[in-house]
Amino acid sequence: MAVEFCSVCNKKHKATSWRTYAESGRLIHICDKYFKPVSVEHVPQSTKTDREKYAKSLLQPWREGTPSAEFIEAYPKQAAKMFTLKEKLKAKEVWKDSPNHKNWRKSK
Repeated sequence: MAVEFCSVCNKKHKATSWRTYAESGRLIHICDKYFKPVSVEHVPQSTKTDREKYAKSLLQPWREGTPSAEFIEAYPKQAAKMFTLKEKLKAKEVWKDSPNHKNWRKSK
């Protein structure tokens, strides 16, 4: 943690990350209290294509303790070994917020 003078807080303090701007020929430091560092996932197009192509194989049987109805539909033999009848009845579409949810039935 670096100690800098924050131009927004108007005091010198520690912060995990700082943004520095040049304004009127001088540097202005702003602490992470006033901005949130953003990490962007850079995914190659080939990976995005593979995720669409193999969406079915990316399905997981559970999500946050809830059985996956998509997994049970995609892999009925494996699901019969993994889930009880009670768990199958509680199953929900837990992957519908996934980007490739619409295409998993058409994929490999």
